[in-house]
Amino acid sequence: MKPAALISRHRRKFIFLGVVAILLLTAQIHGCFRSAPPGYNMGVLGDLLEHYVYPHGMPKDPGNVKQDALLETLWPEMGPRTFGNRKTFEVRGGGRTLIIYFGSGAVDPKIHAKDQLHVILDNAISSLKRVCIVKPKLPKGFICHHLKHLARKPDKFGLKHIGVDFSQFPDLPREDYRSYDDIYYTPQLGAALTTFVQCTANEMGPTVSGSEYFPQCDQYFIFKPLNACVNVSYRRVYLKDWRGIQAAVKKLLQSFIVQRQHRSTTKSEERRPI
Repeated sequence: MKPAALISRHRRKFIFLGVVAILLLTAQIHGCFRSAPPGYNMGVLGDLLEHYVYPHGMPKDPGNVKQDALLETLWPEMGPRTFGNRKTFEVRGGGRTLIIYFGSGAVDPKIHAKDQLHVILDNAISSLKRVCIVKPKLPKGFICHHLKHLARKPDKFGLKHIGVDFSQFPDLPREDYRSYDDIYYTPQLGAALTTFVQCTANEMGPTVSGSEYFPQCDQYFIFKPLNACVNVSYRRVYLKDWRGIQAAVKKLLQSFIVQRQHRSTTKSEERRPI
């Protein structure tokens, strides 16, 4: 059996999305997210949950509103997929594609003491503190080391930077570094946190020789108009653009919002006979 730290990034991402969506089933939102224009919408995560997690039907929602969506676009133009640019979306490793997932209920003290940004970060740090190394001669086939804290690494692109200090584990094969991410954050850990980015460890090169592997990043922040925790996935080469990506994603999501309108009844309408 493989150790948890060696589970593929994509499998861990799917598990994360499922867990987050389940946590958000009774969440409140501030605005209303209409369907994205053609070419942006990759689907609603609720459809996946209904098929795989709740095959006998989704739990009844007690009157609250839940919204989540999975979108795709291209950096930096932020346009939709079209017949003309479809091949750009299909470049190996993701190319310039941004995959955007958001789920409502990022801040809801009735359900969670912490907002979703901090919950996700705490889980990420906790998982990275477990470094597992394959040892075929051992009964379990591997050995795991539990770290007290992650190492401070050089700041990058205006972000503070922590991760695993691989020099402590000389018997960990370099190709296994891909199983461990670095975490970039601003401005501080704790209540002041506004953004964090989880990327393939910096010690991994831009590509892995002879493989189809390309280092990736997942950027997280809260989008207040939808009370949503937003996750933007992209290739690590675009980490330098994290500020611009966050601003552009917020602008894109804002353009899809329809505010709820409360229509009042006039006196003339009250008198109108039925």
